[in-house]
Amino acid sequence: FWMNKDGDEFHLPMDFAEVEKLGWTFEQDASAMLNPGEEITTQTWKKENITLYTVIYNPGETQAPVSECQIVEIMVSDAYSIELFTEYNGKFILPGGIRLFASTEDDIIKAYGEPSYYYESDIYYHLRYFTGSGRDADLYVDKGTGKLNKVEMSNKITWE
Repeated sequence: FWMNKDGDEFHLPMDFAEVEKLGWTFEQDASAMLNPGEEITTQTWKKENITLYTVIYNPGETQAPVSECQIVEIMVSDAYSIELFTEYNGKFILPGGIRLFASTEDDIIKAYGEPSYYYESDIYYHLRYFTGSGRDADLYVDKGTGKLNKVEMSNKITWE
């Protein structure tokens, strides 16, 4: 799984250091220790006005600082940052040319086929694509705008 934002390519799983090299700043304690097989959720990264939410996992056999672990899940949404919508409309690109805040439900289905799971709420459509073994992509389309407004991708395949 991957996502591209203005040339910053995120592929999962991804080493902590790779995200730093792209100029993103980690907002929590990078020296915090994780036990083997342990994950820590809702870890935030900032660049410009954008916040990314991640899950960090220690795939190793010994305790390690967060800074030596892997990002296995990433989430981008306009629910947390209005700047994300106004300044970066369509600049987050997923495989198949799907763009955050620009692509529609029809675009997503045309690119990826019928979802493995589909749910309709009062405010969004939820399309889930999974390949098994911890690889999932959850895409949310806002009913009001008809545009993709939230992406959650995870690749925990290295955990096996």
